[in-house]
Amino acid sequence: MSGAFRYAKSIAGSLAIAVVALGARYAQSWVFRDVEDLIPATSASIISLDELSAGHRSQSSMRSVDDVSAAKWQIGVVTNRTLTDSVSRTLTHVGTVSEGRTLSQQVADVIYETADSTMGFTEVRVPLNRRRGELSLDKEDDHHVVVSPWAGLSGEEFFLQLVQALEGSKSRDVFVFVHGFNVSLDASIARAAQMAEDMPFDGVMIAFSWQSAASAGAYLTDERLAERHFWGLAKLLADLRQRCGEETRLHVLAHSMGNRVALRALNALAGRIGPNGADVDPFLAARIARRQSLVSEAPLEDSLNASMLRSGVLNGVEELPLRFPDWGLWQRDLITKPPIASLVLAAPDVDAVQFTEFVNGIGHLCRSMVLYASDTDVALEASRKLHGNYRAGDSRAGLNINGLRIVRVTGVGALDPLGHSYYGSHPKVLKQIGGLVKPPIVAVRVSDWR
Repeated sequence: MSGAFRYAKSIAGSLAIAVVALGARYAQSWVFRDVEDLIPATSASIISLDELSAGHRSQSSMRSVDDVSAAKWQIGVVTNRTLTDSVSRTLTHVGTVSEGRTLSQQVADVIYETADSTMGFTEVRVPLNRRRGELSLDKEDDHHVVVSPWAGLSGEEFFLQLVQALEGSKSRDVFVFVHGFNVSLDASIARAAQMAEDMPFDGVMIAFSWQSAASAGAYLTDERLAERHFWGLAKLLADLRQRCGEETRLHVLAHSMGNRVALRALNALAGRIGPNGADVDPFLAARIARRQSLVSEAPLEDSLNASMLRSGVLNGVEELPLRFPDWGLWQRDLITKPPIASLVLAAPDVDAVQFTEFVNGIGHLCRSMVLYASDTDVALEASRKLHGNYRAGDSRAGLNINGLRIVRVTGVGALDPLGHSYYGSHPKVLKQIGGLVKPPIVAVRVSDWR
């Protein structure tokens, strides 16, 4: 109890310091709110005909309007949470230790334990008489978003419905949204639907919900879960790329702590880290050992892992290709073009140095990478005080990463009082992201169009 009290006190103190330190800046931010342009000013004379039409609505096959008051979205849901009443089955864990397995197999069961994902589709009612970017789940609010109950599907059923939806949409685009800290399953689904409506988005939207405790007091718990149970997202991205066809554009947006999930998933697919977040050397050593039958000479930097491997305890690592056949699928020398069309990293609650290492390792996976950062983000200021270093979503971190475009957001607003959720609440950011995920079009100059 005393440990929990000290942790709560530390979080409260960090938030208080952040609020006081940024008070003067926020007094100005309520009046002066701005977002940098994503496209250089030299390209401002190039526009699309879509942007000239007022009141553009999504033409996704997943959107319908039964009356004038709300849009109904079919949102794909993939989660590695433990579920009970809301879906037809509960998540199980693969690799559970069972009788009759060898010691090495049991060790591998523990080391590589990960959670299966539940998949399905659910209907989300999004009111049309909201401000752009507004999201409420409060049933007392006339403008609240309603998430319907849903049932889990098999992987085959899920992807069959997904491909059918793509074929009926205006564009073959899939958008995967990864939420941040302290977010429930329903809240992540609601945000995905609200963003799809407000960008607007013409393809299929999927909410990937990791195992957040959905509690403001469980920050450290969320950190551990985000950094350990990310393979479900990696598996989803690999399956989407393989099942939806080369013509389908795949987009990923991760917010706040969700960047820890997304960046690890992509680095695992790139073969840079293991599916459990561990250093990659044991995997390479096992592969070399299998090819050369010289386990004792496998190059391992970690002496403990080397010792365990030589003693046969980690021979269960040879089961890795069977457990995670998609691991390393997107290594640089195994792909001919980027599997991800656009990666949006919004307000990442990630150590700036570690963020740089992760992003440098996946540049070959993404045609476009965009970082949204701010110097008036109360949540990231609190995280900086707690961790003792700048977070990647803080523009003061001064990141300069090859291939990564950085957009700076300044200020807060009524829909985002902490200056942290602008990715889904700021109209200009929504418009920018909507532009990023639009299919390629033939642009015309204003002078030519006239």
